[in-house]
Amino acid sequence: MLVLLLLCALSFGGWVVLAPARQTAARTEPPIDIESPVGRARLDAALALARMPDDPWTFAESIPVAPAASNATASKARCGEDQAPVYEGVPDADGVMRNAPVETRAAGVGYLGAMRRIDAALRASADPFDRSVADALNIGDVLTPTGRVDALVQDAVTSSDPRIYALAFGQCDQSTRQRIEGPPPAAPASCGQLDASEWARRDPGNGVPWLSVLQRADQTGDQTAQREALQQMASSSRFEVRSGATASVAQLQMGDADLAAQQTLLVQAVGMFDFSPYSTLTVRCRDRAGGDQDRAAVCESIGEVLFNHSNTMIARAIGGSIHRLATGDPSRLDQAHREQRAYADHWKPATGFSPCEDERQMLKRFVRIGTIGELAVMKEELRTPTPP
Repeated sequence: MLVLLLLCALSFGGWVVLAPARQTAARTEPPIDIESPVGRARLDAALALARMPDDPWTFAESIPVAPAASNATASKARCGEDQAPVYEGVPDADGVMRNAPVETRAAGVGYLGAMRRIDAALRASADPFDRSVADALNIGDVLTPTGRVDALVQDAVTSSDPRIYALAFGQCDQSTRQRIEGPPPAAPASCGQLDASEWARRDPGNGVPWLSVLQRADQTGDQTAQREALQQMASSSRFEVRSGATASVAQLQMGDADLAAQQTLLVQAVGMFDFSPYSTLTVRCRDRAGGDQDRAAVCESIGEVLFNHSNTMIARAIGGSIHRLATGDPSRLDQAHREQRAYADHWKPATGFSPCEDERQMLKRFVRIGTIGELAVMKEELRTPTPP
């Protein structure tokens, strides 16, 4: 419609400019030679113009549109979704979903090929962190679960990169929390080579590793280490969750047919986000730190850093919560909740006429999160008007 309006405007402008000329000399159009290809094309165009409804909405509705199902099928094929495996949940007798979903359609050759290409791209990267992400994803289950963690630990102890150490440490921690029922499994023996204090040493100024230092000190009853961890968090400059695994996957420039596999791995990488033991703080800080004024002051300082200098929405909200526990003031927690609600109301799914546009937009967003952090992306998007 915009094109039609533009053409009408241009036509009107031309009429105004050429009106005097029409008054002085009549223009004679040459006859259309309908036997020639050019002549037939001109005749078809003239007939189409003559049959065009005066109402532009009627004209728009008269344009034939392919059936929605056909468009959806073509889009799925274009974006690789038709090759992706399908999983369906199977509820128990009482209707509760307790078991892992069951594969009802196996992955196609296109999807498996895309997985291999993504793995190769990560391992060929010049950034050693990308190569560690490939070890963590373990595409194709080349390694056993223990072998996968062993590879990550080896990456961590042979590198000075805090991102790699955080990734390996987090995966060792998660490996003990994967069982839904029953006692948690023991971490692979190689995880004994990693130490929370070493992680903190490699990432100076970041309060996140000290949460794990505090947790380990609680487990061993080391009160000196507990006090140090609390003081380090109170004086830290930031709480930065290392979520770069998603950016490593999202930044790969893959073809449209590889997008379904890339999205699957992106979801897997999201699961590698740091799940820091914030409960070690909330237990200490509740009820104004149990009346301990010194500890309440430390809790307030930690809440301040979490609220003002973290890179995730959850960490900011936890900062507001700790501030409320230590001081009784709920204003910061309320502000974090208002921001989360505003973002939820503001968010709109990606739209566009080009195939796979929503998938591409999601990948770009996770690259941005890996660059500036989730909280900064949220604030950035809240400043950006959304289309109706």
